Amino acid sequence: MKLKITLTDIDFLLFFLPAANCFMFWLNTFTGNNIQIGSYFDLLITFYLYKIAFKQYRPIVFLSAFLIVFISLAYVFLLGTTINACFSYITILNNLIFSLWLFPKLDFSTISVQKVRRHLLIFVSIFIIVYEISVPYAKKRLVDDIYNDVHRVYKDGFVICHVAAYYLGVAGYFLFLLRRKIIAVLLWLYVLTLGARIAAVYALVAVIVLCISIFPKFYRSLFKYRYLLLLSIVICFTMATFYALKKIGIEGLVVFTSGRTVFWVDGLLEIYRDGYGLLNVLGRGPEYSIIFNKEHVGIPVWMHNDYLDIVFNLGIVGLSAYLFAFYNYFRKIKSLYLLLAFVFAAFFNGFLYYDPLFVILLSTMFAEI
Repeated sequence: MKLKITLTDIDFLLFFLPAANCFMFWLNTFTGNNIQIGSYFDLLITFYLYKIAFKQYRPIVFLSAFLIVFISLAYVFLLGTTINACFSYITILNNLIFSLWLFPKLDFSTISVQKVRRHLLIFVSIFIIVYEISVPYAKKRLVDDIYNDVHRVYKDGFVICHVAAYYLGVAGYFLFLLRRKIIAVLLWLYVLTLGARIAAVYALVAVIVLCISIFPKFYRSLFKYRYLLLLSIVICFTMATFYALKKIGIEGLVVFTSGRTVFWVDGLLEIYRDGYGLLNVLGRGPEYSIIFNKEHVGIPVWMHNDYLDIVFNLGIVGLSAYLFAFYNYFRKIKSLYLLLAFVFAAFFNGFLYYDPLFVILLSTMFAEI
């Protein structure tokens, strides 16, 4: 029996949480602090997800809460990672895995298409207005991204433009499905002006999926053989990477990837050197990638690639849990858009850090209604 989800739950998950996420970023910017999102904001998400599931799935809720605490403390005692970093990282990962398990169990029969469309239109309207108003203030507080002679100019507002591109790009896809096609196209054009190249990924994935969906049989076939599709993408991308390395070298790729290839290569070499050791099985500790990159490339930044970041921090065990959660989800929910958005966003920038519940909930809801 599926759990009933209310309009209040939808409003909270699709409106309040993104607003709180942006508020936390803005607060960090103005105070010059780095409030641990996982320790504070994401814990609010955790409690809300548990509230929805508690009545019918009480043992799983208790098990999930126990694992957050146990795994965090285990990394503190075994690897010496700070409790704040452990709790932050594990909470974020737990929320993603728990939502992938929970959302397919929700009953969306009481949610109307009109309600979702109205919500998304209000959401993007308020978001863009507040974002544009906050841009001049953000320019005074934030510095341009300069790394390894790579200079990027972003149009940041009350949240970094990558997150803005994520919310608006995802909303554009679902507004297109809700027959607000002109608004959707305008949204995609707008996010392309923000300076974050991940915006092009969301827009391109949306256009590709919408074109494929014109042919229902072809769409169903692609999803049926989705793992073969993903394998083909990996092979093509690997071949393209080797070709680029041969033509322009690592320096050329550094410019194209804003320096990502440097710490990707450093991270992979570190994993290779550790071989079959315990560090590659259980990881080096939550958020250790930030410490590693600060020591090796001079900037405290995560790997900007979920697969590499998780296997580096939490080892094969952590990466397996992450991928299995998606595998289990896609067995139940047929969303080619979410599948491709997850694969490309997680590889080129990061899916875990950018409120993935937003697109997971929308994808689940549309698959059901």
